[in-house]
Amino acid sequence: VSGACAPASEAGDLGAGMREVAFVAASVADIRRKVQPLIDAGFSLESVLTPALALASLARLRRHTIPGTAVALLSIGAATTALAIVRDGVLLLAREIPWGHRRPDVRPADREPLFERLASELQRSLTFLERFTRCRVAQVALCGDAPELRSLTAPLGDRIGIDVEILDSLDG
Repeated sequence: VSGACAPASEAGDLGAGMREVAFVAASVADIRRKVQPLIDAGFSLESVLTPALALASLARLRRHTIPGTAVALLSIGAATTALAIVRDGVLLLAREIPWGHRRPDVRPADREPLFERLASELQRSLTFLERFTRCRVAQVALCGDAPELRSLTAPLGDRIGIDVEILDSLDG
């Protein structure tokens, strides 16, 4: 179990002296199974992060995020997509979605466009977050190994009505 909290002075509209806290839990057996190939290859691991905590760490490193605003980060891999919504360094919502940019079970001609799937899942998460926390996401950042990642920003942004950018080496 890993946790993060924001000092009361940075916790936004929470009451005086209150802290915003987020906890993430992962199965030890699942982690061991997933890291075993790295250990078998001779690597020594000091720590392991869930995809959501890794994205939250990236959000904390971004210099141009406005304090008090929530940012959604999406990592689009071949088989899975991870979503983290972070405000002031605190993970507000995390999801791992069991599909990515490659779907071997579906013929290419039948595939729903990636941005349609992303937009639908992202909108669902944003609605859930806003309903239960009254927090609105101001920006979305994409990363991952999807080949068409850059071309997703405009249609995804148009669909959800939020600025979408690529999180890449040009960001620092």
